[in-house]
Amino acid sequence: MTSTRGLGPLPAVIEARGGERAVRRVFDRAGMPHDVLSGSERMVPLKGFIALFEHAAVVTGDELIGLETGRLMTDEFGRWATYARAAPTLGTCLVRIARGLAFHQSGTEIVTTLHGDEGRFTYKVGGVGGRQCAQHLEHAFVPVIEAMRLYLGPDWSPDRIEVNYPASPRLAALETLLGTAVVPGAARPAICFAAPLVAAARRAPPPAPISFEDLREIVGGRPPATIAGAIWHVIDAKLADGGTELPVIAEAVGLSPRTLQRRLQEEGASFKAVVDDVRLHRAAHLLERPTLAVTEIAYRLGYSDSAHFSRAFRRLTRFTPRAYRKSAMAKRRRPQ
Repeated sequence: MTSTRGLGPLPAVIEARGGERAVRRVFDRAGMPHDVLSGSERMVPLKGFIALFEHAAVVTGDELIGLETGRLMTDEFGRWATYARAAPTLGTCLVRIARGLAFHQSGTEIVTTLHGDEGRFTYKVGGVGGRQCAQHLEHAFVPVIEAMRLYLGPDWSPDRIEVNYPASPRLAALETLLGTAVVPGAARPAICFAAPLVAAARRAPPPAPISFEDLREIVGGRPPATIAGAIWHVIDAKLADGGTELPVIAEAVGLSPRTLQRRLQEEGASFKAVVDDVRLHRAAHLLERPTLAVTEIAYRLGYSDSAHFSRAFRRLTRFTPRAYRKSAMAKRRRPQ
């Protein structure tokens, strides 16, 4: 799973190259719900997130769209990135980036290693081949390099960048934009630099200090640690599109329907229970909007009619939707 914050300006870049229809085509091809375009931050499957970048390159015909998106979002990774970039030395910054990734994304790994005179900042995406995530990988290159330049100066460039996909003509353009050699066929993607540079102190003025509340928000926003938690977010995102059937959700998280059900059983959960919980959570939120008809809420939650929704809501809460709305409105009017 990963936060949609990492998309940055990708939808806007796609639209600039192919219009609004291109954006929707990319999201449809990647199996990503259009609800993600609302701009609200949420967790989505990493598989679909990576596919968005790859399909964006195909639909727009821009083979460097990942890198170009990364160049526009050096400051858009949120408090996690701010915390890392406030470190006193480059080495501490790289450690914070690695630690902070766990609060932004799961299924990936960042490691900085020092061997003799060489340092390597590596980024690994589990379960996805190198060429399949080239655009996603490249969109992360520029923000990391820009973070390193806070300590090494604005004109600094890596010794080389290694990528885990084959050579192709596009790598020459990639080298020009990155200002350094790009070496294909590596076991892991890596930014390579002189090892002693990790001791470099920050040159640029530090950003605004990170508060305790900021750190709490970073920790609170980490990806779910269970399968039930992961598919909760997937179902929540797909409710608006009506695609909450077991095969659809299983494909989104990269599992077969049978394996997904087995993994849920191992956690003491069931697919139906998770769907019910998501619908209940969303229903409670929508019922607090007095101008939204119960029929419309039922439609948004994927029920065939309002009677079906009312029965399900009462079974889960012992309230009818209208009784729940009346109670919620009364609580709002109650003096504090």
